[in-house]
Amino acid sequence: MLKEFIFLYFDSNPISQIGILITRKKRVEKISELAGNPRSHVALLEQLKYQECEGETSIQNALEVGLQTLKYYFQN
Repeated sequence: MLKEFIFLYFDSNPISQIGILITRKKRVEKISELAGNPRSHVALLEQLKYQECEGETSIQNALEVGLQTLKYYFQN
């Protein structure tokens, strides 16, 4: 479903960018940087297909990392 969302998102918003974060074991991992190429995001998601989801989620940590990333891009 996420792959479908990515392609639909870029069809509707062709000049937009997205980045992908995942949370596991109360930690955040940045899967992809902000970019406008849907195929690169989907390729990175494919690499996660066989990894297990484990541990607890930390929405607060994910939001903080996302905010730090956006601040970095808007400052530069």
